[in-house]
Amino acid sequence: MSVTVADVLVATLKKSGVSRVYGLPGDSLNGFTDALRRDGEVAWEHVRHEEAAAFAAAGEAAMTGELAVCAASCGPETHPQELFRECSVYCELVSVPEQLPRLLEIAMRSVLERGGVAVIVIPGRGPRSSEEQPP
Repeated sequence: MSVTVADVLVATLKKSGVSRVYGLPGDSLNGFTDALRRDGEVAWEHVRHEEAAAFAAAGEAAMTGELAVCAASCGPETHPQELFRECSVYCELVSVPEQLPRLLEIAMRSVLERGGVAVIVIPGRGPRSSEEQPP
């Protein structure tokens, strides 16, 4: 089985000390929540609304001084990288899978050094690595 973008995301978060992710499963998050389930070490904390996930992660970060994570989908045909650009210390769209490790590293470093929120936008139906391309 090939390594997915979601697997890389979970491994990086785990390596960075993240022990839980707040969110509402479904839609474009299915691959990510499945990667969390397969890994078994980073907990998925279910909430009823995406806003509650953001508040929970913000509260955890404020109380611990550590990285805290929420995951949410924005719906079809939105451009979350534009929506969140003005209210985050770092916001970037992953265009190809190979970008994820570096962008995630920059996002986490930005949060720890500057404080605030970082946003990584990962398209739900892609991107795909060359190993994941259908024949």
